[in-house]
Amino acid sequence: MSAEEPGNPKIIPCKYCGQMIPETTNFCWYCGRELIARPERPDSSPPARVSTKVLLVTFFILVVGVALLMWSTYAR
Repeated sequence: MSAEEPGNPKIIPCKYCGQMIPETTNFCWYCGRELIARPERPDSSPPARVSTKVLLVTFFILVVGVALLMWSTYAR
């Protein structure tokens, strides 16, 4: 029976502490370091927020516009 059969995985040194561990393990049993590479996560920065001043100015313009529209409709 060879050392690389499913029941006996190949034994390799940990790349961090040098202790001998099975090749198929994800963490070193001795130093606790993760041995598999994780894919990079995409940048998850929060979306840009609109300032309060911009919202107030937009609201004011909208209110003035609606008021002018109503005034021109009923002023006849």
